[in-house]
Amino acid sequence: MGSIDMDKEKLTAEMAFRDEASAVIKIRQKLPDFLQSVKLKYVKLGYGYSCKPPTSLLVFAVAMPLLVSTLLQLTGLRMDRISDLWTHWAVFVDTATGLTGLVVLLIVLGLYWARRPRPVYLVDFACHKPDDERKMSVESFLKMTENCGAFEPEIVEFQKRIARRSGLGDETYFARGITSEPPNFSMSEARGEAESVIFTTVDALFEKTGVRPEDIDILIVNCSLFNPTPSLSSMIVNHYKLKPTIKSYNLSGMGCSAGLISVDLAKHLLRASPNSYAMVFSTENITQNWYFGNDRSMLLCNCIFRMGGAAVLLSNKARDRARSKYELVHTVRTHKGSDDNSYNCVYQREDDKGIVGVSLARELMAVAGDALKTNITTLGPLVLPWSEQLMFFLTLVRRKVLKQAKVKPYIPNFKLAFEHFCIHAGGRAVLDEIEKNLALTEWHMEPSRMTLHRFGNTSSSSLWYELAYTEAKGRVKGGDRVWQIAFGSGFKCNSAVWKALRKIEKYINQSSWRFVSLLSRARAPAAMITGRRWRGRALSFNDRPGLRACVDLDAPDHNTHARDDDGDDESVESEGSGGATASPLVLRRTASCPSPGEEDSHVDERAEKFIAWFREQLNYERQISLRLRYVRGYGSFEEESSSNDTNVSPLSSFVVSPT
Repeated sequence: MGSIDMDKEKLTAEMAFRDEASAVIKIRQKLPDFLQSVKLKYVKLGYGYSCKPPTSLLVFAVAMPLLVSTLLQLTGLRMDRISDLWTHWAVFVDTATGLTGLVVLLIVLGLYWARRPRPVYLVDFACHKPDDERKMSVESFLKMTENCGAFEPEIVEFQKRIARRSGLGDETYFARGITSEPPNFSMSEARGEAESVIFTTVDALFEKTGVRPEDIDILIVNCSLFNPTPSLSSMIVNHYKLKPTIKSYNLSGMGCSAGLISVDLAKHLLRASPNSYAMVFSTENITQNWYFGNDRSMLLCNCIFRMGGAAVLLSNKARDRARSKYELVHTVRTHKGSDDNSYNCVYQREDDKGIVGVSLARELMAVAGDALKTNITTLGPLVLPWSEQLMFFLTLVRRKVLKQAKVKPYIPNFKLAFEHFCIHAGGRAVLDEIEKNLALTEWHMEPSRMTLHRFGNTSSSSLWYELAYTEAKGRVKGGDRVWQIAFGSGFKCNSAVWKALRKIEKYINQSSWRFVSLLSRARAPAAMITGRRWRGRALSFNDRPGLRACVDLDAPDHNTHARDDDGDDESVESEGSGGATASPLVLRRTASCPSPGEEDSHVDERAEKFIAWFREQLNYERQISLRLRYVRGYGSFEEESSSNDTNVSPLSSFVVSPT
């Protein structure tokens, strides 16, 4: 039997000992080392992007000689007497000459202002969180798979192994058509999924930004596998009654990287359309794309793809800079479709029984690694500091030009170029390899792993769930750089670099991720527990959530009910641990003015009490957030236990609120 070169075949071996006498060896494909075979043409392409002169500079370079020659012609100034201007300049420059020069200068400045590159701002974005009834645990998914009767026993076992090692948690979301009995994969059900995802998310975006539907000038929607007629972009135009002059685009078949393709398209359209808003919506519809066959290459999509979507509002208006979160710095797109292996590695086709599904080839990891390497090599000269570029370039010259094969390749430190990484949550194995190749830490990979665990692979929208997680953790500060990178069928790898314009507050009302401890949830006002939203303009001082959330453990029994906004009494019980029945926490409303017979000093006492409770709540939430950590080996989360929280579930302090 012949030997196999593991490095040449891009394979890796893992060994696990069952007992003292037996062991299991697993061999799987791995991502190639990005820096072992760097191609010079992609390095030159990156430097070409960074050194490309803007149109405004060309206009200025052409207009300046014209300005000088015009001044010389109008003033009659001879070149040999230019030195006399320092002593007798008033002789040569009269009023007419000055006005003429001023007019020409204004024309040049006008051309520069009209042709200057317009920055693109990300005003805000919103991620979709389906209803709780759409949640399904891994075991429930496997039970549904087994009970449907469409899969052979060995295929069921294969899906069990994939699902339990995928890194997905027990709170991912499925479409109603898939979980219904029997499953319903009709066109109306698929449209229902698309409408529920799109409309709720776009509504949240409009509410967060204050932008009206009629203000949108450009609309871009990307969804790979569900393309009805009329299109999804037309669905949005019809529902929100967008203006007739809107420029709408519907992108399909571009895989998980289509979200950044949409952002790149919006960037170019905004630079050609001044003073405009562009809305980008990224989603994937899974109702009609669930595979009920027995081809193993098509079953991975069932195990990791889940329901989700994201809406993004972009603007090129100068006045929006003050309220925007990010500015788009770079977009780099890489397409390897000219190679047959890259083109066929993710392919929608029919199996031997005529059942349609998306097939993932064995070469997928190698193809993804090659696309990532090309994209990163092109992006490097645009973002890396000069010290890293110099070291990389010198090493490259020694290896490629001087043929010094013993020189080890220099791996640039991308952590010097970016503070935050949003890597497409395509699967646990891919994230592990990217973390290893780019020498990232678990802190950098946490947003991607958390998104995969909580929401699964939501295709092109996963990058926005990751950015929302980073914001919810309070990590984004003014000037921070964010790298979004995604890859998809074709095969494509795309990157976007954003710069934070301001510090993003940790506790955002509309965040897709909200960290709330058990204690803080028990102290929430009744209207918040029932899911009602607070509108600050409609609340008086004594109605504000913070004041209503004051807890008085010593209050008498007749105050154990809090009155909601509708006037109904609602009981509020604490969430005790260990199943023991705890005395209910009491919510007390703090009046804005004293009632008859009540002293004014009570108001100050209540205010001090509220401040003390509020500070305690923030400290507690911070401790919960710091103790929450990810255990990569098991694809789950674990919270370090303490003597006071022995019966708290690992995810009990982690609650996601809808956008």
